[in-house]
Amino acid sequence: MSYYSTIGAFEFRSRFTEAELKEAFNRFVQNLTGEERDCMGIYEFSRISGPEKDGLYEYALEMGDYFAKHYADRYLAEFVSTVIALGEYALVEFDGEDGEKWGYLVLSNEVYDLAYETLVNGKPLHEFIDEKTKGKENFLEETIKQETKR
Repeated sequence: MSYYSTIGAFEFRSRFTEAELKEAFNRFVQNLTGEERDCMGIYEFSRISGPEKDGLYEYALEMGDYFAKHYADRYLAEFVSTVIALGEYALVEFDGEDGEKWGYLVLSNEVYDLAYETLVNGKPLHEFIDEKTKGKENFLEETIKQETKR
């Protein structure tokens, strides 16, 4: 079974030059298992700018198609955490073909899972529904029940 999702374009800043970033990526991928290694093959990075006055380079994810089977999503985030500059962050976000959303907050040497929750008027969806439906009568349903008893 396959699962497609779309990764959002993201950028990050690093002290690594382009050559150093490419070498770090290759070393990271080589330490993965065969299947994981293959899954990381869809990702590449391109330099947007740099070096800036602060010595940082800015990179962006480059893909031919951002809609793909992102089976190495966590590994991608973990790699970025190894090269992102201290004090910088990146959001790596995905939208699944079934509407599921997930992602990662990436800091230097740290990766945190992101969770998305649907809110209605500032309340979690399930709480809002409970407030609107628990103990409430459905007048149409009651009318139909009374009519069928006649």
